[in-house]
Amino acid sequence: MEDINMKLINLWETTSSEYLNELMPFFVDKLESQRVTYVGLNPSFSEKGYETGLRDTLYKDINIRDFYSFPESDHFVLEKALDIERKMMKCYPYFKPFGDLLDGTAEMWNHIDLFYLRETSQEKLRKSIFLKTGVLNKFGRDQMDITKSILVGLAPKAIVVVNALASNIFKEEYKLNFDEYHGCYFTRVSGRNVPTFLTSMLSGQRALDIFSRERLGWHIRKVLKDVN
Repeated sequence: MEDINMKLINLWETTSSEYLNELMPFFVDKLESQRVTYVGLNPSFSEKGYETGLRDTLYKDINIRDFYSFPESDHFVLEKALDIERKMMKCYPYFKPFGDLLDGTAEMWNHIDLFYLRETSQEKLRKSIFLKTGVLNKFGRDQMDITKSILVGLAPKAIVVVNALASNIFKEEYKLNFDEYHGCYFTRVSGRNVPTFLTSMLSGQRALDIFSRERLGWHIRKVLKDVN
């Protein structure tokens, strides 16, 4: 993913500061192909969250805002950043449902985001990636193109978009139509039709209720069995 991360750095360096928030983009770690790929909207940024997640690690004393400061940081090292995010994935509740939905199968999963701006406020993100007409601006479009290239390389077994806004964007971007037989969408990626599930958050205050999540897991597992 080195070339992807270089594209992100270049995009940040060539984008007006009015669209940025003085933080580096979220960098992409090595991802495995032929897996179920969960797709979120963008990475959130909580200093308190990092402090909690890194409390018992080598990075317990790091000032995360200084570390990810953009355009200049005295402490940033890419490999260290990737290691920090790996450790956060292990403790961040956002990721737990992803494995739960695949219980009883041998399926493995990846996670990516549509956009790479570290921003907790969805409203602020909207202002950074959309024109007033609701169409992606250049900054949003360039990020989306990077994500689409990642998906091509991953050749996923299935795609599960886990944010309502991200689901709407994804559906429009790929011009998806609902498949009545399988009860999901299919995205054309890497020469094949990939079963695609559009949903909302799986954890947090606006998450799916437990019963809807249970049905989603059943649905994903069934379609994977039927089409692969």
